[in-house]
Amino acid sequence: MAADLPAPELSQMLAEVKALASLTPAEIDHLLHHATAIHLDRGQILFASGDPYTGKLYLIVEGAMHLSGYPGSQGRICNFGPGHFVGLTAFLHSDPYNSTASADEPTTLLALDGPVMQTLEARHHELSAAFNRVMALRLRAAKPLPTEADISGSALAAPAQRVMHTPVLTASGSATLTEVARQIVRAGVSSAVIVDDDGKVVGLLREQEFTRLVAEHGDLGTPIGALHLAKARTVAPLDPLWRVRDLLYRHRADRVVVVEEGKPVGIITDGDLFRYLSTHIGSPLTGISDAVSLEDLKTFSERLPGFASHQRQITRRTSEVLLAISNFHRAIQERAVALTLNRYALEHGAAPLPFAVIVMGSGGRREMLLDPDQDHGLIWDDPKDPTQADQAATWFGGFGQALAAALETVGYKRCPGGVMTDNPEFRGSVSQWAKRFRQWIHHPDNMAARWSSIVFDLAPLYGEVALLEPLQAILNNEAASASAFLTALMMDDAQYKPPLGFMGRLITSSDSEHRGSVDLKAEGTLFVVDAARLFAIRAGIAERNTHRRLQQVAALGILDRDAVEAALAAYALLVDTILAHQLAQVAEGVAPDKFVDIGQMSHHQIDALKDALRTVGRLQGVMRRAVTLSPF
Repeated sequence: MAADLPAPELSQMLAEVKALASLTPAEIDHLLHHATAIHLDRGQILFASGDPYTGKLYLIVEGAMHLSGYPGSQGRICNFGPGHFVGLTAFLHSDPYNSTASADEPTTLLALDGPVMQTLEARHHELSAAFNRVMALRLRAAKPLPTEADISGSALAAPAQRVMHTPVLTASGSATLTEVARQIVRAGVSSAVIVDDDGKVVGLLREQEFTRLVAEHGDLGTPIGALHLAKARTVAPLDPLWRVRDLLYRHRADRVVVVEEGKPVGIITDGDLFRYLSTHIGSPLTGISDAVSLEDLKTFSERLPGFASHQRQITRRTSEVLLAISNFHRAIQERAVALTLNRYALEHGAAPLPFAVIVMGSGGRREMLLDPDQDHGLIWDDPKDPTQADQAATWFGGFGQALAAALETVGYKRCPGGVMTDNPEFRGSVSQWAKRFRQWIHHPDNMAARWSSIVFDLAPLYGEVALLEPLQAILNNEAASASAFLTALMMDDAQYKPPLGFMGRLITSSDSEHRGSVDLKAEGTLFVVDAARLFAIRAGIAERNTHRRLQQVAALGILDRDAVEAALAAYALLVDTILAHQLAQVAEGVAPDKFVDIGQMSHHQIDALKDALRTVGRLQGVMRRAVTLSPF
């Protein structure tokens, strides 16, 4: 039992910690039996950055602490009070501490036994979910704020008052749910700011929260002030828009309240911000569909880095940046198909059968960065007789070669794996494609797993969309229950793991070209993409995008929602790190790649990168267990 602390009070305190609320009294007693009390004076250090993991997870009983001390950094990272865990990252991964924990006042902590806590985490969903929530918050907070150089002269430097809309609908804390609902309907708005007797902001009530509040309290006559309201995120009228954007991103909020001396003077929703930035930053997409030659299209490709940089200003949500970049690529590729088709048809006649050009891999998922390969294929309607089949094979064979050459001219490099339209393996009739799909699914081998991890993310780029429906039906109806195939996908992914070695050290490349770097696609984002694909196929989910796949998997209860949020936050940080690296390369006149030089990163960035890679590793472990324990 923890020394010097009364057992009943300790048991009650632990039971009131939200993360531990599901523990039984016997489990709390067991936890306390293996715990020890630690008393710190003001300014005393619990652990320092670089210290080895002690095998304990610390819980503050009373007092206050803060984290600081990333090497080369200044100031506090975060503050903690009673009921907060300290040293969570080291506990989760048994790594050295990456920051220094110091007491702000006389503080008492419980040093909880690591193995006991790990057993409880495996047994209690609520505890695991709490740890995942903390990790997701850490990863989202790790995305760097824009520097003055980033925003100087940009739309993000504009003051909040330029975008806010007024007047603001306010309601007193003494108003009832019914009264506030009527006010919102009459005003034609979607929220009300709740204020105290002095007119200062105390909370926010959005119309989508009424159902939850009624379910919790069951009385429409309950005063608003007595309810658990969402916290209002606030900015000042002269705060820059990048601060508004950051608040929306970090807190998953959809609006902020603009205040003066604590009183509301305006509202900015995420839609308001997006429309303003889109209007003032503009888009280079205009004109792509009017390009008359491949050379014209290549000039649009050269504008992509500027477009990508602007998108990072518009939104901090990496999934939206990826979507915008992918739409840019697909607009160019679609026009390249049209130009190539027109030229080829003039020489060889019209296509003998309805067809579609398909895009696969990152293009199919709409997750392309600055340097995507060609991952394309051709599919055409089933011919009626052998003569038509021969004509189709000849015509589409020539067109496939012309299209691959055209895409290379525009700036899309050839796929190292040969997943291109000039490869006979990736073009064919609907029946031929269906035969390949079934061969990969029902007779999987290493190459089948590798190809299906690209091809099964297919999406239409040009032509007859309906031709893809039979293939999607095979994925939905046959792949979901093919245990050998799912195992092959898992085993293909399991050949690799995040590049973390002993004591959490980052393992970098040793080859001469990329020495000191980490391939954050092959050794980072790919694990999230693979897991999302496998769980989506297994659940019969047709969605291709990694972000939306995982959200749907969580909605179905297949994966814990908090674990998914942590994985998505890790994925976003890794992707954003790659994109920032690629933009810097382009600015220096270097061809972009995914090998990020760790030596160019700050200690804080490296620690965040490690957190992301550890989170990705946990998801990979969940995927392996799910397939290994599959009932099929």
